[in-house]
Amino acid sequence: MKIDKHNKTIILEAIAAVFLVIVVLLYHISTTQKTLYSEVYNVGNGYGYYIKTYDKILIKQSFIPAIQGEKSFVTEKDAQKVANLVMVKITENESPVVTVNELNNLNIRM
Repeated sequence: MKIDKHNKTIILEAIAAVFLVIVVLLYHISTTQKTLYSEVYNVGNGYGYYIKTYDKILIKQSFIPAIQGEKSFVTEKDAQKVANLVMVKITENESPVVTVNELNNLNIRM
């Protein structure tokens, strides 16, 4: 099968168009991916944290999860450690629920 010059040009233009569409789609996907970050904030005599994506709050955690009562984190560092754990879980498509065992492993003061 012989391809004439005109058909060759059409094929090359089609390949270039498909390549351009792929590049644009990949660029769009990379710029619209949600980025997670956390912010620690004051709660009365302690601390809580937010998990955010851009300016949208996904999680507002004012108290230490998994324990009875409404006790805030003692230190900013403790709140940040738990926020980091929750972000990892979300990133890995796991439930963001925190257990007492995980709090103990992070040496969170309760």
